[in-house]
Amino acid sequence: MASQLPMNLHLHSTYSPAVLDLEGTVPYDVVLQVRRGASDLTRPMNILTDDSLFDIPHAFSNGLLKLIDLDSKEQVGLGFVGISLKPTANPRIITLPPRTPRLPPFEYDLVIPLRLSDHIKPALVPDHKYRVELGTLELGIKWWSYGDDADLELQASNSPLPPSEPAKLVASKPTHRDFSVVNSLPKPPGISISMSLSSNIVHRSKSPPTTLRVIITNEDDRAITLRSSGDQSFLHLSNRAENIPNGHRITSTKPSPSLSNFSIAKISTSEEFVTKPTHTCSLAVGSGGRSRRGLTTLEPYVPVTHEFVLLKNADALVKAMGDDDEFRLRLRPLGVWWFAGTLDDVFGDQEIIKKLPGPCLPLILQSDDELQFRLED
Repeated sequence: MASQLPMNLHLHSTYSPAVLDLEGTVPYDVVLQVRRGASDLTRPMNILTDDSLFDIPHAFSNGLLKLIDLDSKEQVGLGFVGISLKPTANPRIITLPPRTPRLPPFEYDLVIPLRLSDHIKPALVPDHKYRVELGTLELGIKWWSYGDDADLELQASNSPLPPSEPAKLVASKPTHRDFSVVNSLPKPPGISISMSLSSNIVHRSKSPPTTLRVIITNEDDRAITLRSSGDQSFLHLSNRAENIPNGHRITSTKPSPSLSNFSIAKISTSEEFVTKPTHTCSLAVGSGGRSRRGLTTLEPYVPVTHEFVLLKNADALVKAMGDDDEFRLRLRPLGVWWFAGTLDDVFGDQEIIKKLPGPCLPLILQSDDELQFRLED
């Protein structure tokens, strides 16, 4: 019996929360991440994908990948995926590059999209939850070898294959990924934001203070409720989202918005003084529930005006900005969770709800205004 060589496989969502909308507004997918196991890591590994887990249509239609309806607890039949979607009539070989001990263990050698919308969309029912999982630890790989070719591709279906390595490639452990299905995602409404300064001079002593006035107008015919502070739950790419951890957006009044909402740059050098937020915030469905705190309702076409002292409690930043120079202030585009309706529409007669409605695309808070000011003693 041939020995087994485990490979590290992981199914991962491209968007978080994991939601597939049948209209395709968000290109949600599940990807298969592949990493070599404990083998000869110094040479490339060439793998024939035909009729294996890495041949995604074949994998779905032959049980190497399973689709489970979590509402009915039943496996969904996918025999229809099959032959017409087979990527190529010729054998195809993928190459996993060599690895070095310095590479982090979570870095994958290959990422294969499952292309859910292409392969299994007809089988999906709106408002159901599904699970994609490995049907078996067997990968169905019939041939593989070590080699130095960076991109080995057979030119004809009858090309002879050299002998395969004797070890059998298998998955090191099961993996799965859950996702929800909706018909469509609501489009974010229009919000206009204008900004102005009470003076183009900001005194380091804060006396007199320079105030920033922000006017926010809901340009939609419906009232909308925003999450002005706390974690956000809008859809975003799983591997990239610009957010402020527990930060207060420009729509927040108590407390004032976080300085990370803004870009402040020296005009002469374009040097940026406010760190760009790069953290990902996802709203967990916890048992503690959600209250009305941090939520803001904007009525249709009713301007809401906020004023606050610019650079208040930012002495370290003011010191770093230096002496006698012109600065440019902009509002960074940042997303918020939103809902078409008032707080009463969200909560009804309850003070706390288990989770906020969703999922939703982010409503981007942004402004075309660019303000200039000068620092003086």
